[in-house]
Amino acid sequence: MRTLQTLRQELNHSKQCIDYLKVDTDDPDVGGYEDQVMQEMLSTDLHKHVRQFSMEIHLIGPLVEVVRVLRVFRINRLLQRLYDKGYRLYDITDNVRGQKVERGNPELSQSDLVDEIMSTRIAMFWEVSFVNLNVEGCE
Repeated sequence: MRTLQTLRQELNHSKQCIDYLKVDTDDPDVGGYEDQVMQEMLSTDLHKHVRQFSMEIHLIGPLVEVVRVLRVFRINRLLQRLYDKGYRLYDITDNVRGQKVERGNPELSQSDLVDEIMSTRIAMFWEVSFVNLNVEGCE
């Protein structure tokens, strides 16, 4: 798998800011790779060069399993680090489109599924968007 830094180099965009970075990674076992993407952004200083950042956060239950709880904590810590670097949340959408169709309930929300995600292998998704107040190093 190529990293964001590798893609920037391949596209000859290493010295340019990214106006809008949209990430949607899926993994059927753990949910997604959001934590790895955020870690890369922070460890390579890419976070300094992204004006807006959006991603879909994937959580798969049961959230009482230690490995899944630890992933939630890791995502939370990384989001806090982005906040500390100047990223501010401006939109969050609970994405239950698939569940609405599957269950035939157009009014369904994530809060209706809390008991299930705690005890079963159901997936929950949120689309989150941030603006970076501390962008630097752009040509």
